[in-house]
Amino acid sequence: MKKLIEWVSRVLDVGKTNDLTVDSLVRVQITNLVTVLVILSNVQYTALFFYFQIPGLIPVTLVNGGIAFGLFGVFYLNKIGKYHLAKTILISFISVPITFSAFFYLGPEPGIHYFYLIFIILPFVLFSYENKFLIFFFLVLNLILYDYFEFFCKSYQYEFNSIHPRSFIINFLRITCVVSSISLLSFFMFYFLRNVYKNQSLLIRSNFNKDRIFSILAHDLKGPIGSMSTFLDILIEDLPEKGQLLKSLKELRKNTNQSYMILENLLDWVRKDSGKLNFTQEYVLVKQIIDDVIELLRFQISEKNIQIVQKIPLDLEVYCDQRNTSTILRNVLSNAIKYSLEGGQVVMDWENKGNMIWFHITDSGVGMTEQTLMSINRKEGVSTQYGTKGEKGTGLGLLVSFELIENQGGEFRIESELKKGTNFSFSLPRLAPSN
Repeated sequence: MKKLIEWVSRVLDVGKTNDLTVDSLVRVQITNLVTVLVILSNVQYTALFFYFQIPGLIPVTLVNGGIAFGLFGVFYLNKIGKYHLAKTILISFISVPITFSAFFYLGPEPGIHYFYLIFIILPFVLFSYENKFLIFFFLVLNLILYDYFEFFCKSYQYEFNSIHPRSFIINFLRITCVVSSISLLSFFMFYFLRNVYKNQSLLIRSNFNKDRIFSILAHDLKGPIGSMSTFLDILIEDLPEKGQLLKSLKELRKNTNQSYMILENLLDWVRKDSGKLNFTQEYVLVKQIIDDVIELLRFQISEKNIQIVQKIPLDLEVYCDQRNTSTILRNVLSNAIKYSLEGGQVVMDWENKGNMIWFHITDSGVGMTEQTLMSINRKEGVSTQYGTKGEKGTGLGLLVSFELIENQGGEFRIESELKKGTNFSFSLPRLAPSN
C-alpha cells in the first residue's frame, strides 16, 4: 500500500518544479490525476465492449486504445514544462472516444454521453481565469455534444453477440456511466478541495511566520544591534581606559554573536519554510563539527565559565548534512549554555542503537516547566525567554533543529525537570540507506 501511494504521488507530481506557484502546481497535479482516470476509464470500457461483444468492436478498441496511448503525451508535456499545451490536449482528447462510440455505435441509450456533463466542469478546474475564452469554448462544445446525444441522436438497435439480453447490457452500461462519471467528478473535486484546504493552511502559516519574522526583527535583533551602535558611539567619542575598553569590546562581541545566531536561525527557518533548505548527506566526523561549534560559542562558554565535557570519539562518523548538523549542534549547545548557571557543566555523550547514533547533550541548568516541555515536543515553539545572564532568545533555534533532524531521517527527545536541568537527545543515521 505504501509503495502504491508513493507511485501515485510520483505520477501526480510529474512536471512539478520549485518555480511553480501553488495555484499552478495544483492545476498540474489535477491534470495528471484526470489523465490517469481517463486512461483507466478507456481501459475499463474497452474491456466491457469486449465482454459484451459490442458491434464495431475493432474500430472502438482502436480509437479508445489510441486516445489512451496518446494521453501519455500529457505527462511528457508536463515534464518538459508545456503545461498549457498539456491541458489543452487533455481537454480536447477526452471526449473523442465518447463521441465516436456514441455517434457510430451506441447512441444515447447506454448513457455514455453523461460524461460530457463532467467535461463541462473540467476546464474551470484545469485552466486559470486568463484562459476564460478557452474555458467558454470547451463549455459550449461539451454542452452542444450532450444536448445532441440526449435529444437528437437516434438509438441503434444492434443485437449484441452476448449471453446477456440487450436490456441488461444497456442498463449495465448506463449504471456504469453514471457511477464512472460521478466517481471521476468526485476524485478531481476532492483533490481540488484538498489542495484548497492545504493552500489555506499554508497561507495561515505564512502569515503567522511573517508576523513572527517582523517581531524578531523589531525586538530580538533591534536590541543587540542598538547596543552595538551605542558602544561604538562611546568608543568613537571618548576612548575609555583599558579596563572599560575591554568590557565594552566583550559586550560588543557578545551582541555580535547573539545577532549572528539569531540571523542564522531566522534564515534557516525561512529556507525551511519555503522548501529551499538543501540537504547533501555524506559521511562526516562528528568530533570535527562539535569542535567548530564550541569554537563559535567560546565567548558564551568562557563568560559563564561553563565546563563542556565531551565523550564523543574522534573517529565517530554519521551520515548527515554537515552544515545542517552543525546548525543543530550549535542551537542545542547554545540553548544548554544559555540556561545553565554560572560555573555549570554541559555533558555531550553518545550511544549506538542499530543504524542510528544517538547524541545526548545534558545540562544542569534551570530546566523547563511541563507546559514548556509539552509545547516544544509538539513543535509549537515557546515564548522568548531570557537566559540565566539575560541572554535573549527567539524560540526559533529548537524549532529549526527539529526539522533539520527529521529531514535527515533522525528523531529527537527532550527530558527536563525544573531547577535540575535538561537532556536533549537526537539521532542521525550511522550508515547511508540501502536501495
